[in-house]
Amino acid sequence: MKNKKIGFKLGLALAIIGFFLGVINHLLLEVFNFTLNILLGYPLFFCLGLSMVIFPGPEQTELKTQEDIKSFWKSTSIVHKLVWGLFFVGGIIVTVALMIYYNLK
Repeated sequence: MKNKKIGFKLGLALAIIGFFLGVINHLLLEVFNFTLNILLGYPLFFCLGLSMVIFPGPEQTELKTQEDIKSFWKSTSIVHKLVWGLFFVGGIIVTVALMIYYNLK
């Protein structure tokens, strides 16, 4: 894992966070019939994480300074950025669908 691309590491972390938020949300709904609105963002995290695992971006292994972050974004190909954006929009659509399904405002 040490020499994996930073996009892959970040994507894996986001997908795991999304998975755990989804599990917590499901358990709260099943046991207490209650949820926190912030937990409904799990599809967004999961979709963005999945897209970054599949399309990790440039060959960069660490982000230590703000310049590293800028260079990561600038050196990422337009195809990867486009896929990240599409998955992000997909996560937003699923989140809104969940809000409608659970009658949350």
